Amino acid sequence: MNPSYTEIQSSIRSYFSESFGKYGAVPLGVGWAGEYTQTLRFAKLAGILRDKGRFTINEIGCGYGRFYRWLKENGYENFHYTGCDLVPEMIDFCRQTYIHESEAQFFTLENDEPLKAADYIVASGVFNIRLQYSRQEWTEFIQYMLKKMFAAAGTGIAFNLLTAHAINTPDAETIYYADPAQIFDFCARNLSTKLTLLHNYVLSDFTVFAWKSRKN
Repeated sequence: MNPSYTEIQSSIRSYFSESFGKYGAVPLGVGWAGEYTQTLRFAKLAGILRDKGRFTINEIGCGYGRFYRWLKENGYENFHYTGCDLVPEMIDFCRQTYIHESEAQFFTLENDEPLKAADYIVASGVFNIRLQYSRQEWTEFIQYMLKKMFAAAGTGIAFNLLTAHAINTPDAETIYYADPAQIFDFCARNLSTKLTLLHNYVLSDFTVFAWKSRKN
């Protein structure tokens, strides 16, 4: 019997709750090796933004809110940010840290509820750790989440995945390495044909933009 998406999200919540409790509000606490790789991925995701302000954005898997702070540090202003995460402790931390930031709000992500609408829906690193689930089960979960993200987006979505073309693929039993061509094909068939795939930076992953067309 295949696991439900609710079961998978509960497993993710438990894993990252433990990690955040152990390491705290640092990259390692949300599954990143360090600040450099974390913020480089942010810079690639931000490529979907058409200007430096006057947009709304919803980050799925916001962790301790580092992407929001990165946007502020890099000249983005007059935007409204929503951060969502499965881990209540992370959301509590964000609400306390950014209590005086009127353009930012944070919500605990419930299993099956629709995502909060925004111009842009983004996700960084949320699909990398597949835990005890098979590749097929995790692939189907990713596809489910991408459809939810695209449905909530007014302009488009941006997300990243580890690439199967990486020279080294450690911990392949629990880490998900995706075939970029298969992800691109899924997006073209199910989301939009207006796509961008970035596979030319120094990390072992790739970034995808999927844009809403007028007919969407």
